[in-house]
Amino acid sequence: MLDPTYSINTIVDDSKVGALSAVSVPPVENSTLDIDGASLVLLPSGAQRFEGVMGKQRRKVEVLMYPNDCLNYPSEDRKAYRKHLQLELQVHRYLMGANYDVEEELDPQGMDIFPNIGKRERRVGPAAGDTEVQVVNELIDGEEWINLDDFVFKNGGILNIPLFYHTDAPLFIIRHWAKMILKIIQKVHDVSVVLRCLNLKQVWVSRDGQRIKLGHVRGVGKVDNFGYISTCSDIFLNLDNNVEDPRAG
Repeated sequence: MLDPTYSINTIVDDSKVGALSAVSVPPVENSTLDIDGASLVLLPSGAQRFEGVMGKQRRKVEVLMYPNDCLNYPSEDRKAYRKHLQLELQVHRYLMGANYDVEEELDPQGMDIFPNIGKRERRVGPAAGDTEVQVVNELIDGEEWINLDDFVFKNGGILNIPLFYHTDAPLFIIRHWAKMILKIIQKVHDVSVVLRCLNLKQVWVSRDGQRIKLGHVRGVGKVDNFGYISTCSDIFLNLDNNVEDPRAG
């Protein structure tokens, strides 16, 4: 765990470092997915995001498709994006409360992030590593949740938010949110991971103002025993509207 009361290069507790390696991601059968092709959104990493439904219950999901070229792209740490995606999914499911047993019952109310349902790998070439990865997450319900970016700017600024000027305790609410966000940050620090790209669009608040969850953990980095980031994807792969993309050349 990184402790701000110590040197920035000091890890004071590494007892949970191995917890991530025990977290696995369950497989998803392609036959259970019904994807809406018109909902396509391109992510900075090169992945394609779709909305769809899954299973007989028609559960609403988002599907992130990572093509082979995207997965094989090497970052400055000399690791392919495939490796970074594996870390991202492990951190995601760790924040869901998943541990050693994938089949264990997870409590949605106690999760610090919206659920990941699983992933699917599909062979796309002759080589063993020629695969496409599809990550399936639960679709965030916009009627119940709103990200902080929309929460602030769609209300014309923080002072115009109805939840604040209709209550006598706006400062208490902000402190409550900050405390929940810091708890999530501490939880990932406990497993030597940092949320390098945390931003307002990634943080979701329930419309009653009581709960905070992360939408995703893209861009996470692994920290070594000296407090330095040892594994992470290049920062531009996780930034919206980034014009300085070396892959374009």
